[in-house]
Amino acid sequence: MSNQVIWLSIFILFFSCNRTKVEPNTTAIKPKTVEAHGYVIPEDSISEPLTIVAGKPIMVLVGKSQKIPVGNNVKPAGKPEITLAGTPEIRTPGKDGLAVPKEIISTGHSVLSGIPEVVLAKDAYSKDVNPFSFTAFGTIQGLKHNQIRCLLQDRNGNLWFSNDDGVTRYDGKYLTHFYQYTDIQGLSDNNVLCMLQDANGWMWFGTSGGGISKFDGNNFTHFTEKEGLTNNYVRCSLIDKQGSMWFGTRYGGLVRFNGNLFNHYTDNEGLAKGKVLNIMQDIQDNLWFGTSSGGVTKFDGNDFTSYSLKEGLLNERIYSIF
Repeated sequence: MSNQVIWLSIFILFFSCNRTKVEPNTTAIKPKTVEAHGYVIPEDSISEPLTIVAGKPIMVLVGKSQKIPVGNNVKPAGKPEITLAGTPEIRTPGKDGLAVPKEIISTGHSVLSGIPEVVLAKDAYSKDVNPFSFTAFGTIQGLKHNQIRCLLQDRNGNLWFSNDDGVTRYDGKYLTHFYQYTDIQGLSDNNVLCMLQDANGWMWFGTSGGGISKFDGNNFTHFTEKEGLTNNYVRCSLIDKQGSMWFGTRYGGLVRFNGNLFNHYTDNEGLAKGKVLNIMQDIQDNLWFGTSSGGVTKFDGNDFTSYSLKEGLLNERIYSIF
């Protein structure tokens, strides 16, 4: 009986070790194999390579190099021509047939400013190769016009630009545009030629046909020929050390304004003829006026002293005085 149990155990162990293992049913996609066939170019379509015998090269002896120092664009100044100024003509208003300056009471009219256009200024343009760190603002950055006629920085640090589309105030972030909205709002003319700021902080704009516009932050006050100006084309301006404002015009000479009265100075009062292009005050408080055809004139508060070709000037058209 024990032998039968032993054989039965061996039989069960044999079949349990030889059971067929069932593999998982997986389906694999075999890659498609394609035989590559190259293209052989026929020999009759191939040209023989051209063989050229190299000639004897030309040998040139290297010349002596030229050394150019850095900064060769700096040259010593030549000897200037010195001309002794002739004796200028001195003319006193009210004497020797000259007229006394006219006094006209100011009658400027004020209008409420229209709502200015405020634009967020874009980053300034800078060239890639820019060793001097110049950056540029134009219409792409928010300006109204790319032609800038004059610049001014007010007491608050804002920059003002004038052009043919009014004036623009820049506070470092926003560009605020002021221009002629209608006949009763804004600037008197969009073509602004000069700017100044008075002791009150008010801005004054000289225009090319609309006279003078004063801006107090809320209202514009316009001064034209009807309000006492000699001419509506105002080319330049200045505030003297006494606080009076001077405006140079195209066809009407000079205008001095003390806040209430306009004083007129033309060639009838002793000013040199021509358009007044610029004004400057020296350390002795003399005022100098550059004209388009009469040279330069100095005014000491009483007398006009003029310098022209006769007194040694090279040209009687004076664009700027420094």
